[in-house]
Amino acid sequence: MGITDPKTDGKVVMCLDPVTLAAAATTDCASIDTLGFRWATFVIQLGTDGGTMTAASAKITQDTATGGAFATDVTGATFNAITMLAADCIVIGRVDLLKTYQFLRAEITLAGTVTGTPASAMVILTGPEDSTLYQTATYDFAV
Repeated sequence: MGITDPKTDGKVVMCLDPVTLAAAATTDCASIDTLGFRWATFVIQLGTDGGTMTAASAKITQDTATGGAFATDVTGATFNAITMLAADCIVIGRVDLLKTYQFLRAEITLAGTVTGTPASAMVILTGPEDSTLYQTATYDFAV
């Protein structure tokens, strides 16, 4: 059983609108206010790069304020060595919001010669405090 009524049982938030990343660097997604929800499922999509990108990774960071430094990683919420150098890739991870600060943000890091990697990210907030959610999907991490 999953979300029964998306209007009341969940919220989908784009934290990185579709964009082409043109340099080897870390890209910070928008911060997400998770107040009132139990779970945050991060969905990060990376497309095929036109250069010789050698590595890709992503992690979830947290802070007590939306404008904070987001210097604290969510323990265990890391996509290490994303295998997508030859094809498009989607990675999914779920975070238990009872174990984090209120504001979360994804950070995507690319390395090598990056000439144009399509990327996007969204967060699906579920399990409002007044509902029960049963989740059955498979994740790259669940912390």
